[in-house]
Amino acid sequence: MTHPLSSYWIMSSHDTYLNCWNNERTPTLDDQMYLAALYRGVRCLEIDVWDGVGEKAGEPVIAKERPSAEGDAMLNVVVALRAVLQYLQANPKTYPIIINLENHCSYSVQECLAECLFEVLGSIGLIVVPDDSQSIDESDLLPSPASMRGKVLLMGKRPKVIQEGAKVINDD
Repeated sequence: MTHPLSSYWIMSSHDTYLNCWNNERTPTLDDQMYLAALYRGVRCLEIDVWDGVGEKAGEPVIAKERPSAEGDAMLNVVVALRAVLQYLQANPKTYPIIINLENHCSYSVQECLAECLFEVLGSIGLIVVPDDSQSIDESDLLPSPASMRGKVLLMGKRPKVIQEGAKVINDD
């Protein structure tokens, strides 16, 4: 486990927040699914983040698709981050947890998301990987899993944003 992280196969999850084992016909959002995935051995968690609506307007929320009404299923992003922190506090020698952040947020909510990330995970050494638009040379190789025990690696791209006057438009 001393080679760069990119040299390994990593167990990952898709739509981690969905509880597909309930007795309902459609999966539901469940805040315990992140912790359950980590205890099953998943090391790469997907978090789909959108702008909240209704009472959660202006907050980053986890949802399967863009929430459009107050009744849409949404989880506060802090819930998932605290699950990761809880797991790492209970298992400090674990290999790194990778958060695949699928960011669909407006610029102002991205700022709130960044605050949440650093408030919840900052104490465990958040590592940010540059996106593909930046040139990466050999000195930028990812650290090894052994050197990142008990840490979180954040990966993802910020959405393309076009600013027109005071209005921010997501271009995705």
